[in-house]
Amino acid sequence: MSHIIEFGEPIDLELPISGLPAELAVKTDFRVFMLDSAHKKMLQHVRMRTDVESGGILVGHPFRTPDGEITFVVITDIVPNRSGDRSNVHFTVSPEETRASRMHIEEKYPGLMPVGWYHSHPGIHVFLSEQDMTIVRSIYNSPWNIAWVIDPVNYT
Repeated sequence: MSHIIEFGEPIDLELPISGLPAELAVKTDFRVFMLDSAHKKMLQHVRMRTDVESGGILVGHPFRTPDGEITFVVITDIVPNRSGDRSNVHFTVSPEETRASRMHIEEKYPGLMPVGWYHSHPGIHVFLSEQDMTIVRSIYNSPWNIAWVIDPVNYT
């Protein structure tokens, strides 16, 4: 059985309650949904090199139900970042790469937006480092933004 989600305007962050799949009707603070194709693409990206960190942008749309009780993000795709400055413990994206990724999202995904970011911690487990928290506080600081960390060595 398939469900249709109607994407509204990013500013409104609303979706009619009648348009929600039944499993979303449960009252909760926050949920994340990711298309299987986007999840597979993200895992494939971080598994390409498990000796250095990799990362990218999560593309999708945030929603809030009219009653304000459910906020959720639908992730529809990813945009991998290319970085020449990375090691097994860091991944740095240049301002130029960030601009190029954002322009790519605007062109390829009209009506969608960056809803967060993902990156790998190969072999060092899943956590948000102090540098990761700086990115959360300065760039992806909306209450619905996602910071997704993957350890492609210890967790499959």
